[in-house]
Amino acid sequence: MRGRGIVQHRAHFPGEEETLELSCQIQSALGEVFGTMIPLDYSVLERSSFTTPEGGYNVSGMIGISGRYQGMLTLHCPKPVAQSIAMALLMLEPDEPVADEDTRDAIGELVNMLAGGFKTRLADAGMDVNISVPTTIAGRAYSIDCFQGANCVSIPFRLEAGCFLIEFKYKETA
Repeated sequence: MRGRGIVQHRAHFPGEEETLELSCQIQSALGEVFGTMIPLDYSVLERSSFTTPEGGYNVSGMIGISGRYQGMLTLHCPKPVAQSIAMALLMLEPDEPVADEDTRDAIGELVNMLAGGFKTRLADAGMDVNISVPTTIAGRAYSIDCFQGANCVSIPFRLEAGCFLIEFKYKETA
């Protein structure tokens, strides 16, 4: 990601079967998190028709993955989407303000729960996978770089508050 919070896709894409399987595992993990912890309706968007939201992404949560896959699972969203997620996770009333620190913490927690669910699904399939602690970045101009030649699974989603993107950039190690 470079520039004013706009994601630029420079990674090549892995085989279609692997991409589909990883995408399904990520979507399943996200469904579990939203179904138990974040009472918001969301939908998966077609990647081909998705465009970066106006104003770009200015809140990102990421977590390192190691083991069978080496890489990073990242959630990118505009601030209003991040605030909506934070309000739902913290069970705030619609008229209650949410602090920027709480918003960043909520996005970090969401990516942590998402990665935990993803790890569990891969472990259930017999893969050795480990996760790091989450990191959250917020601002108008930042860059997130993964290693060169990484495969990329990119899944856009829509909430009432707007769109967000989940990416898994990785290299297979085994």
